[in-house]
Amino acid sequence: MRADRAWFGATMAALGALVLPLLATPSAASWHDREFDRGSLASASCSTGHVSSASGQVLSGSILSTTLSSIASVNGATASSPGSGAAVSSANPLSVSALGSINTQLGGVLALDTGAQAGVLQQFAEARPTGYSAGSAGGVSDSGAISLVAPAAGGTVPRFATVQLGSVLNQLVGGGLGGGISGLSDARLTIGALASYATLDGCAADWSGSVYSALVRQYLVAGLGATLTSPRVSSIVTTTNSGAASIRSSVAAVAGQSGLINSISTATLSALSSTLSGFVVGTPTTTLALDISLSGLATNLATPISDAGGIASIDLGAGTVTVDLARLLGPAYQNSVGLNGLAPNTQLLLNSTAMSALTTAVSSALTSWITGVSTTVNTAAGILDVDLKVVLPISVAVAALGITVPVGTVTVSASHVRLDQLIAGTAPISVTTQLSPPSCAGITGGIICGVVNPLLTGLTSAVSSLSLNGTFGPVVGGLIRTAVTPVPGLSALVTALTSDANALASFLSTALSALFGPSALVSLVVNAQNSPDPAQASSPAGTPPGWSGVAAPSTRPYRTGQYSVAALRLVTLGVTSGGVAIDLARSTVGSNGPVG
Repeated sequence: MRADRAWFGATMAALGALVLPLLATPSAASWHDREFDRGSLASASCSTGHVSSASGQVLSGSILSTTLSSIASVNGATASSPGSGAAVSSANPLSVSALGSINTQLGGVLALDTGAQAGVLQQFAEARPTGYSAGSAGGVSDSGAISLVAPAAGGTVPRFATVQLGSVLNQLVGGGLGGGISGLSDARLTIGALASYATLDGCAADWSGSVYSALVRQYLVAGLGATLTSPRVSSIVTTTNSGAASIRSSVAAVAGQSGLINSISTATLSALSSTLSGFVVGTPTTTLALDISLSGLATNLATPISDAGGIASIDLGAGTVTVDLARLLGPAYQNSVGLNGLAPNTQLLLNSTAMSALTTAVSSALTSWITGVSTTVNTAAGILDVDLKVVLPISVAVAALGITVPVGTVTVSASHVRLDQLIAGTAPISVTTQLSPPSCAGITGGIICGVVNPLLTGLTSAVSSLSLNGTFGPVVGGLIRTAVTPVPGLSALVTALTSDANALASFLSTALSALFGPSALVSLVVNAQNSPDPAQASSPAGTPPGWSGVAAPSTRPYRTGQYSVAALRLVTLGVTSGGVAIDLARSTVGSNGPVG
């Protein structure tokens, strides 16, 4: 959930606390469309006598075989004035229960957020007998003003909806998600808070002869993100786990290397040389076990991987990559101001610069993560578990008899201590003896005991006060550290992970380009407006959204025509029927004009 929320937080912060009054007289300062001149100006008063209408609807259109108008909970707010009486207004917020009902009927293809702040989804309309009307939808106040407020640092922002693109495309295209985007198992489009509003003063248009001087259409989209599920992500987990198992086996095998064993044996003899003076020391028997604990890699695997620029976040456990489309569509990578302030009917397309930025960001993030994996392994190698035991057989030479008498063993052991403690001289090292005093019976026995027993008494006393922690420990620890440096198997793991990272970065570029690039399977249009524009016959036909059945302007009686704006329109491309064509936060005004 954190990854899904984080991708549009920066966009919201940049928007700040934006409250745009809806019911004030609209200004044409920011509207630059060509005028529609009706030829003659009206002379009537604007106090009454003008019909007007408006509507606001959070969700409209169709999804697969479901027409959204057939879902009662989707109904928006509408208002109309006959040109007399009081102003008519309607506010129809979408409640949590309504959102839940919509989600159920849409079968999870479109999931509207039903969190605690879902009440911000408002639908508003007002119509006055003066010919003025206003409509708004989305993140708006009770009075219809756009009211999206940036969260406090670290705070959460309500999400508008999630579109299950994977389910949609599988049903529409078939043959694998997206019609064969290799490596893509699922895709979700996450839409942040959004809103639109429209106002139209029909009387002012009647007097001026210009619809556009009296018309305002605005929108706001706070964030947009895509979450892709792919085995390319989960393969990184598989590679890490198999690499960890290989490293453990390789480190364990180091303990059996003859060179290391011989060096430890020699070091043991050297450490006990003065203690065993007078004894004949046989060949040591050295046993060593090394175990590296790589449990720390679980933290690496569980930590989300993000680039410094906030473009992508990788969740290895979930097998997903979440991409901040709003950031990629921003001015850093596009000839664009971002999601907002765009021209009517702007299709959001990820260009080659954005794709390159995504690849660089993902590669950089994964490279840093792989470095973290190396650090975890090297740290684990520095504190690996050491279980050491060196047994030295000892004898005593009895020169008078020309014989050597075995008298037992001396054992040096470090039982399951940490390598770093060995090196620091703080690991406990024990020296024990297992002695077999000879029989003193007879003349021969007496001679033997006369030589052996004083040595054994001296050995027992010496061992009781002997400490090898600070001398023998650092020597043996140094030998083991050299043997496991570099950590065996780590280089192979880094190489394999780098290959996986490159494959994932390439996949993301290909998949997102197929979904949202120049030949997109999904069309995302912001600031969607009537096209052809009712007041502009030369407006290019076929431009999204192409709402049908809208009222056109007229001169006798004068009518402005009907004008709509949707914050975002989503359409699946390349299918002839049963696709998705939804308008989010659509506001409509008109047709307004004098009665008669």
